[in-house]
Amino acid sequence: MRTRREDSNRLEGGWVLQGPRRLRFVLGDTELAQADIGIVIGREPGLCERLIDDATISKRHCRFSLREGRLYVEDLNSLNGTAVDGRGLAPFRPAPVSAETSVTIARLIFTVSRVNTGAAP
Repeated sequence: MRTRREDSNRLEGGWVLQGPRRLRFVLGDTELAQADIGIVIGREPGLCERLIDDATISKRHCRFSLREGRLYVEDLNSLNGTAVDGRGLAPFRPAPVSAETSVTIARLIFTVSRVNTGAAP
């Protein structure tokens, strides 16, 4: 039988976007599930949950969301676009993302990976 302390030490499942210049975003499964419209990445603090301070990033650039347990990315009509594995996304057309997928946000390339679940720190 596990204790509450053991349960609180367990890592939540989720996704990691590893980018250049030490840019790293963690999107927890619970956070994604509770975000009705997803998690927005951009450069405007009042409009986004995750920020990138880069002139090529739009104020609201893209959104990550969960649908039926699967991760999706959607371009929000950004100026410099969003791509999955080199394929540009049409604005407001979510595309599925999986582990080892490459997501390009403007000129910044991120590699997507899955956070291991149930591991103690």
